[in-house]
Amino acid sequence: MSDKRISTPFKTSSFSSSTADQECVEVAGTLDGGRAVRDSKAPARGTT
Repeated sequence: MSDKRISTPFKTSSFSSSTADQECVEVAGTLDGGRAVRDSKAPARGTT
C-alpha cells in the first residue's frame, strides 16, 4: 500500500508565474516517493 502523506515542505513550482494574476502550484514529496500538488492560492482545498 502506498503512503500519500506529505514528507517534505511545499515549495512553489519553478513553472509558476511570478505575477499575482497567474495560477501557481506548490509541490511536496510524499512518503511513498510521489508528489503532492496544491493550488498556492487555496492550500486548504487539499492536494491532488
